[in-house]
Amino acid sequence: LTNGDYKINKLNFHASYSDGIAEIHTIQAVNPISFGCFYDFRSSDLNLQVRMEKLRPVSVISANSRQQQLKKLKNLSVDTNTIVKCNVKEKTLNFISDTKAFIPQELFPGGMNLSMSVFGDEHKAELTDFTIDGQRCTAASKLSYIYDTQQLSGYIEVPEFILDNGNVISTELYFDPLDKGFMAFSPQIFIGPRALTALQFTLNPQDDSYDFNF
Repeated sequence: LTNGDYKINKLNFHASYSDGIAEIHTIQAVNPISFGCFYDFRSSDLNLQVRMEKLRPVSVISANSRQQQLKKLKNLSVDTNTIVKCNVKEKTLNFISDTKAFIPQELFPGGMNLSMSVFGDEHKAELTDFTIDGQRCTAASKLSYIYDTQQLSGYIEVPEFILDNGNVISTELYFDPLDKGFMAFSPQIFIGPRALTALQFTLNPQDDSYDFNF
């Protein structure tokens, strides 16, 4: 598949239809990626699954005029197992994803390993595990978000983020849900030898706008 500049390497698919059920999935894929899709026309159930194992995007995508940019992605790799289930008629949704990625030096100074697990449904999403481990950055987070009321709860920890000038940023940020929206609070933000204390802001969604208070 190509648009004249970008080219996606060939993947082999098998498609079938029987008794109101349509299915398509990858077969004999050379690249470490698999995809499956199932749809039941009678019940309106739709299931999707994507799996990647040490997938290097440059093994799937190439470009004639952007070789320098693609070189930065040479050592980028992604592992994921993502499943999405929904019912189109009833508008229900369930999803779960476990993903890991190695971000090379060319994309982030010092490189880093990223890992996250997320699940949710048509009402809310939960980030149950998120970690960054790199030479110049370490971070962790757990968050929960309710779509309708835009309520956010959880925390983000950044023990170390090393700037180009050698200064280190570190902080903890906590989120508490309000009736609508949320409040965020950071006890301290350290930037090199300096510190900012007791930082707080709230976000209150309105019908056609957002109210911010600092």
